[in-house]
Amino acid sequence: MENIIDQWNDNDFMGLMFSGFRKKEVNPKGWNQKMKFWIGAIESTMRHSNQFVFDVKDLPLKFKRDGKSPLCLQTVLQEMLRQGKILPSDEYQSKMQQGWVSWGYNSFVKKPISWGLSSLMGPAATTLQGQFVLVDLAKGKCEDVLQHLRSSSEHQETDDIFNMTRVKDLCRDVCEDGESLKLVLKQLQQQNKLVISIIQERKDKEAIVKIAKEGERSVSPVSEVDKGILRLQNTETKLEEEIETLSKDMERCRTDAKFYLGKGLRNSAKNALRRKKQMENLMIKRENALQNVQSLIEKIREAESQKMILDAYEAGTTAFKHTTAKHNLSVERIDDVMDELQEMNDTQADITEAISRGPTDPNEVSVTELEEELAELIANDDKENDFAKELDELGDANKSLNLPDVPAFEPIPSRDTAKPQRLPDIPSF
Repeated sequence: MENIIDQWNDNDFMGLMFSGFRKKEVNPKGWNQKMKFWIGAIESTMRHSNQFVFDVKDLPLKFKRDGKSPLCLQTVLQEMLRQGKILPSDEYQSKMQQGWVSWGYNSFVKKPISWGLSSLMGPAATTLQGQFVLVDLAKGKCEDVLQHLRSSSEHQETDDIFNMTRVKDLCRDVCEDGESLKLVLKQLQQQNKLVISIIQERKDKEAIVKIAKEGERSVSPVSEVDKGILRLQNTETKLEEEIETLSKDMERCRTDAKFYLGKGLRNSAKNALRRKKQMENLMIKRENALQNVQSLIEKIREAESQKMILDAYEAGTTAFKHTTAKHNLSVERIDDVMDELQEMNDTQADITEAISRGPTDPNEVSVTELEEELAELIANDDKENDFAKELDELGDANKSLNLPDVPAFEPIPSRDTAKPQRLPDIPSF
């Protein structure tokens, strides 16, 4: 309890809290503080124990300390009843059946008057007994139960309906006892968050629960399709249980056969193997049936996915049509815009080319004339290079003749009448 109530180990404080209430007029502040402490202690203790329904006779035992129980709990419960924090269990169920409006009149008009008159008659006349419900905790449990059931639903089309056995298993950690779960389910049904229905299964009747899908304001009635889906799911569960049982029995027969064989009882061993073979054939049939059932369930779930995809396509198509109409998007308009854009691009290209050319100079020599003159210069350079090469070759040939040096004086004519010798011919090149 010290983990729930911080002052639990404070003897002086808890001694004061365990004592009975004095008249409120004597010390209103102290009376209110003590009442606030006990209301918080009761709510925290019930929340910690994961309960919202309690019996008045069990409450003193929850707060027993050093062999003593609080003397003020009746006053606290009466105040909680007056504030609407607790309700008798039967009245809570009646409230769910008649609705908030009529219940509010009975609770906040009739009840306070009768409670006030009974209070004047003395404490013995106002002693509370029986089971009570903590209203706020019950509302929180309703949300927890609904969330647990929704979190176990992987497929909306097949997992929004449960048999009562599965509901109890899924909500075991939320509502520990069946009575609390029953109250929660009734309140959720009153809020149209779920619906409880009874279906006939062969000779037995079975309670089923259908919850509202995420985003739905209220649950839809249980249809024949829902009942068919639930029967498929129940069949799937039963087949899985039978297959598991057959598998264990087959293993036991195999163990028995080995045991009998070890004892030399061959006939007994054969009988055990014969039973194993029969179970094996039966298990094959059960597995085939299970496969067919699971295939049907999967097709239903696949239809759900296909519907979801189709809905998405329809929504996307509608949005696209709305967008194109809103912004006046059409093929003709797009073609016109693209033609205008191409024309603008061509114009821009012409502008760019004109800018790159720059202004025209009337005295400027054309590029063609310059190219022709440049080619002529190159041709002349080639001719000069060829002529210089011929001169060089001629000089080299003269050097090979070994002619005498040119005389440095004026030659004197000779009187010799002899014929001058003829010089050798210069070789031609």
